[in-house]
Amino acid sequence: MSEKRVDRRTVWKYKITVQKNLRMLMPRDAKILSVGKDKGELVLWAEVKAHYKETEVRYFQLVGTGRSVPPAAEYVGTLIDGPHSVWHVYETLG
Repeated sequence: MSEKRVDRRTVWKYKITVQKNLRMLMPRDAKILSVGKDKGELVLWAEVKAHYKETEVRYFQLVGTGRSVPPAAEYVGTLIDGPHSVWHVYETLG
């Protein structure tokens, strides 16, 4: 009987700084789970294979309510950073 290999996955947290364009070095094929606040910091959580071998740079943009969404961008989530700061996070192609 052969054993099936189980790819263990972990959840990683990445800090988000408030700026229009963000670059994040992440393991290839990381799956974005959500964005939010943790201990007062804006963060993004991603699911990562525990034994990843390659990394890639991924690009994100913060968009204020009522502002234009970047072309060919995929919505990730919304961050509420106080009563007057709301950011919509989009992943872009670079």
